[in-house]
Amino acid sequence: MTEQPDEDPVGSPTLLNAPRAPLGIRVAGAGASAARGLGVGLLDLDGEKLRRFAAGQLGNVSPAGELHDDPAFDEGLAALCHSANSDAHLTGFGRLAVASHIRRAVETRRVRATLQRTHPELLQHPIGSPIVVVGLPRSGTTFLHNMLALAPGHRPLSLWEVQRPLPVTSRSRRRRITVRQIRMLKRIAPHFDTIHYVDADSPEECTMLLDHTLVSPSFFYFAPVYSYFEWFLEQDLTTGYDGYRECLGYLQSETPGHRLVLKAPGHTLQLHQLLRVLPDAKLVLMHRDPSEVIASLCSMFFTLHSAVATVDPHDTGRALRRLLERGMSNLLASRDELPPQCAIDVDFRELIADPVAAVRRIYDHFGLPFSSTYEATLEAGAREWGEGTAGRHRYTLTDFGLEREAVREAYSPYNQRFGV
Repeated sequence: MTEQPDEDPVGSPTLLNAPRAPLGIRVAGAGASAARGLGVGLLDLDGEKLRRFAAGQLGNVSPAGELHDDPAFDEGLAALCHSANSDAHLTGFGRLAVASHIRRAVETRRVRATLQRTHPELLQHPIGSPIVVVGLPRSGTTFLHNMLALAPGHRPLSLWEVQRPLPVTSRSRRRRITVRQIRMLKRIAPHFDTIHYVDADSPEECTMLLDHTLVSPSFFYFAPVYSYFEWFLEQDLTTGYDGYRECLGYLQSETPGHRLVLKAPGHTLQLHQLLRVLPDAKLVLMHRDPSEVIASLCSMFFTLHSAVATVDPHDTGRALRRLLERGMSNLLASRDELPPQCAIDVDFRELIADPVAAVRRIYDHFGLPFSSTYEATLEAGAREWGEGTAGRHRYTLTDFGLEREAVREAYSPYNQRFGV
């Protein structure tokens, strides 16, 4: 849980010197690239080919024509494929990974269209008053989300659920696919758990529920699709959050008596859309010094992107500074418009100093019952995570072409407003 500061000792290794992928993965990627060079269509990141592949996989679901009724989806698919082909510098393995991500999105969208026709009540199931942890990335959102998920009656969403939220196939098969993908990630980037622990069953960010609309930040999270990222930042996500709400409705219908506990820093980009579809949400806004956030964020993205592409760390720094500035600006513009009863601010330092007290304050703010049993569970969870289950990693701002004072100056309005 504890992160290292970004001033490293002289000569200490950083993630820019991370070990290469295992030989077998590199050979597989090289073979895939060679196949593409010989004209084999396995790695063609072409929107229409990916649509047809998904249609062939699904069989008796909504007809293919229903895939062409949304200009935002079509534009997103074109922007993503163009970016993956032109500016992401993907390896052969990376092209396979991005193609798989797109096919998964197309499949989920087709199943959603089928449910709209056959079982619309599942997609529109009442959600109630979920707790949603938002804020700048790397500000303690994952730790707090895990703590809140421990409460009796709370329902977090696991990684396999947010990747495949609708019944493309059975629950057990959807989970097995994610287990295999996580196993592959840990072979390619064995040190990634020192940055962000991932497991098929662990609570995960809910913005992946936007993926099937093809207007989602997670495509950039997993691959350096820079021009798609720029396109995404300028989009209206009304249609995307409509799809997000329907996926949540389906997941809530599986456990109707539980309160959803969600987390995604990406919601800072679209808080008004989040509250439009979840008007009764209880928002927990996490805050941390952006100069620390961006250093940690760069190290995480560089590790992920290096698994699938040839990456310039300075490109990583520029893109993530832009992402952070957009999220910070939206938080500043939106915070004072939120009714006091629907939102609470939590400082990263407060959470780390006394996690149980921070959670109790959140419960008190929202008028939720805080039992002694839950308190004991929190204390045990805080001890476990505090002992370093996520490990330690090192990173420096300068590795990514960024300077601490320049970053702090750029983010000074945020620092002053939230006291970080």
